[in-house]
Amino acid sequence: MEGPLCFVVGTRPEIIKMAPVVHECVERKVPYILVHTNQHYSDCLDKIFFHELAVPAPTHNLGVGSGSLSAQTAKILARMGELLEKETPRVVVVQGDTNTAFACALAASHAQIPIAHVEAGLRSYDRRMPEETNRTLIDHMATYLFAVSHLQRDILLGEGIAARSVHVVGNTVADSVHRALSSTGHAEVLARFGVRRGGYLVVTMHRPENVDTRHPLEQVLRVLAGIAAATGVPLLLPLHPRTGKKLEEFGLALPDAVRPIPPVGYTDFLCLLSGATAIVTDSGGVQEEASLVGTPCVTLRLSTERPETVNSGANVIVGHDREAAVAAVGRAVDGLWPKWSDVLPRGAARKIMNVLAPPRTSTAGPSVTVVGLGYIGLPMACLLARGGCVVTGVDVDAERRALVARGEVPFSEPGLSEILREVVGAGRLRVRDAPGKTAFYVIAVPTPHRNGVCDLSCVVSACRDVADVCRPGDTVVVESTIAPGTCAKLQEHLPRGIRIAYCSERAIPGSTLHEMIHNDRIIGFGDGCREEANDLLALYRTFVRGEVLLTSLRTAECVKLVENASRDVGIALANEFSQVLDELGADAVDVIRLANHHPRVNILSPGAGVGGHCIPVDSHFLVQATTAGTLLRTARRVNEEQPRILARKVLAVARDRQLADAPPLRVGIMGVAYKPNVDDTRESPAKSVLATLVEAGCQVRFHDPLVMAWQELRSAASPGKLDGWAHILVIVTEHHEYEEWQSSTAVLVDNLGRIRSDPKT
Repeated sequence: MEGPLCFVVGTRPEIIKMAPVVHECVERKVPYILVHTNQHYSDCLDKIFFHELAVPAPTHNLGVGSGSLSAQTAKILARMGELLEKETPRVVVVQGDTNTAFACALAASHAQIPIAHVEAGLRSYDRRMPEETNRTLIDHMATYLFAVSHLQRDILLGEGIAARSVHVVGNTVADSVHRALSSTGHAEVLARFGVRRGGYLVVTMHRPENVDTRHPLEQVLRVLAGIAAATGVPLLLPLHPRTGKKLEEFGLALPDAVRPIPPVGYTDFLCLLSGATAIVTDSGGVQEEASLVGTPCVTLRLSTERPETVNSGANVIVGHDREAAVAAVGRAVDGLWPKWSDVLPRGAARKIMNVLAPPRTSTAGPSVTVVGLGYIGLPMACLLARGGCVVTGVDVDAERRALVARGEVPFSEPGLSEILREVVGAGRLRVRDAPGKTAFYVIAVPTPHRNGVCDLSCVVSACRDVADVCRPGDTVVVESTIAPGTCAKLQEHLPRGIRIAYCSERAIPGSTLHEMIHNDRIIGFGDGCREEANDLLALYRTFVRGEVLLTSLRTAECVKLVENASRDVGIALANEFSQVLDELGADAVDVIRLANHHPRVNILSPGAGVGGHCIPVDSHFLVQATTAGTLLRTARRVNEEQPRILARKVLAVARDRQLADAPPLRVGIMGVAYKPNVDDTRESPAKSVLATLVEAGCQVRFHDPLVMAWQELRSAASPGKLDGWAHILVIVTEHHEYEEWQSSTAVLVDNLGRIRSDPKT
């Protein structure tokens, strides 16, 4: 059974921003624990927020209290590590950039527990702030990164974080502000503090860079004095314990017009904030809260990690510039501050929980037929069934149908066997030899290429089978890789009133389940159908946690092909470099590795060629009906020639070393899958290596730890057995098993034709 979610808080902002997520978790009845590190150890900065935001009491209190950054971090790391050993949560959820968030994320990383970071991707690019280091490191440890906007998403992608890990959800502070303001009376709060709406300013200051040393604190006080003198408006300062302690330590006094008040609860603070003419602050969270309640914000910092508040016009950054601060506050007092639109819509907590714990219904979901139970169809059928759909799996292969019906996966894919057994055992996935009547039909059958042209025979056959049973209003979704314009042709085989959509898979063997769940998906609809897409969106969202994007049929058909064609070109460039550098007598691997140290260079690694069903064929499909595409066709030829070049290098090594006293030369191929650590041999470069060696008169055998039979050959029992038979070995596919392996009798060549080992030298 999966463990609970673990929510972590330790400071006022974390309690405020985590509260909506905890509420959503409670509402969905998802098991959870709530850990409070007690980084904020004052009742005013702690318990009152739990009470006002209706957050359940913490499950665990770590009691770390005050201390330096390093001391506090060390305490949290040690105590959180012990707790994680006992509780074993399935995800640790942290928020923001505090010592609490960083130390708890680090503890989870050490325990190999996935981390979810709420408010990911914020950057001020001011490394003097410890928060900037904290938030950056958390992002690079996290599995789930919940970004406020696409601006933060772009920052994360620019730092090399995978797009499938980043989810744009908005900001949970919007949920908290709405909840708090809807449950309190503003007039009573303002009367209690002796102020009237629009007749005062609010000040908050607590950041170490502003208050922990004398000179910056003096500068802040000078700014506040200038604002007071210029506006004649009183300034209300909820005094943070850190700030009060430092004022006393340095013997500094607040300006006369600045009225200190004790720290206040969240609802009281929001009432004061919403009634103020403006707020002067150094807090990141307050910048967001001010933009939500409509109060102009003047920030006493040199940078901000909340640029959307500045871009919208809600916030200005003035640092310690007294004149700039006075001018900004003056615009607010004079009613000249321009209006801004809401940049932080509500609903972030719901989106976060949709990723961490998608809602499940007790009633049966929509009925779906998946035609083709191969590398894509079977995982998709299993995920749909696990998401609550009633699924019928169809395949023409009787042996495959029998295996699936018994809950056995006919190929290797981590994690799939467990899901298949679950859904077959629960009766949510049934297997048939032909489609029945369902609401949705997913076509996921092979589309091989014949001389560079997409062979649609399997897709057309599946479409005709579906046409025999589908009814007006049903939806046919093509997942197979196809050439542009195919869906329009398939529509001709379907009865009138049947909707057709295209949603090509984005997955890779060995990681198919993770990629199907977390990758963004693109769905293409025909003219007049997009407004009816909600039911299909709901179907995909039963298992997809990435974004689901809608477009036209033709665009969707092209997107997948363009993605893989671009990868084909990148691989061809690397392979071409390897050939050029070989002729120049330079080591291609070293040259590319060192060239990639340039900040704007990212050359791929050369190898034996390109395999799989996607990259070797998608360029063909994209340009099969165009005259343009010279570069794409050239790249394809380069990659198709690469395995033959490797085979010729093997023959050259054998000839130079006179490995065979008499013909035939015995060559052992190590690894015949198209990529490491999978059993998929579709379009494997090893096939061209084999053909070239056989044409040269060689005897060839192979070993692959995951492929028992290939090209009418049986795998050797072990690498050692192949080593004992062969004159020369060539590693075509670098399985983990081969990484440290050394031959004992035969010359061993890598997938670039370089000698890795020669036992005779």
